Amino acid sequence: MNLKKIAAGFILPFLLTSLLCSQSIVELAKNEKQRRTNLRLQGKRGKIVTKAELKNIKRGAALTTTLSLTSSIRSQSVTSTPEESPARKEQPIEVQADDQEVEDLKTLQIQLEDQWEKAKGNVNILSRKLNTLWKQFYSMDDLSARENVQSEISRTSQQLQVAKGEETSTREELRKVIAALRIIDKE
Repeated sequence: MNLKKIAAGFILPFLLTSLLCSQSIVELAKNEKQRRTNLRLQGKRGKIVTKAELKNIKRGAALTTTLSLTSSIRSQSVTSTPEESPARKEQPIEVQADDQEVEDLKTLQIQLEDQWEKAKGNVNILSRKLNTLWKQFYSMDDLSARENVQSEISRTSQQLQVAKGEETSTREELRKVIAALRIIDKE
């Protein structure tokens, strides 16, 4: 009998809550239906955009950007002014680079790819080490040994944060170099 009271004590609040929520959902649906009918009476209608209409929209740059990877690459910034925003006219980026600069960018790309792979490996190693330290920490009963492991966890966490930052910055630099090479290749 005592078990039934406990079960009823747990189930009854959930049952009452679900009944109250279902009433508010019904009210919500009625309010939304009323809002839509009011909009129709006022003559306001929503616009439905199809895939075919999306294909006809020309996209342009929404930001002003310049390439600043090497000092000899000169780029013209791409802008989108408020007057152009509805039409979104495309403006090409003009880049002038000689063969030596292209080779320098390709060499830089290879170096950055190597650095990025090393950084990813370092992040992976530190993550595994941190997971192992946490397992070791929770399996210990001796408090003095736990303190040593906890300080090692703290040091490894800091090293992991630094490694993640290096990996992210290297990845972003590599992305910029690849974008510059793609722009140069299009010409």
